[in-house]
Amino acid sequence: MQIDHFKEYFQMIIDQRQRAKVTYCLFDVLWSTLCSVIAGAKG
Repeated sequence: MQIDHFKEYFQMIIDQRQRAKVTYCLFDVLWSTLCSVIAGAKG
């Protein structure tokens, strides 16, 4: 899956976090999580 397809697919997710407390955009968090899981990260 290319990053553009991933971004397009997950673009419909609404970010429920408080704007003042957001350091990273939701896509960055999801992308990092996906890469970590694929790489075998735990905990």
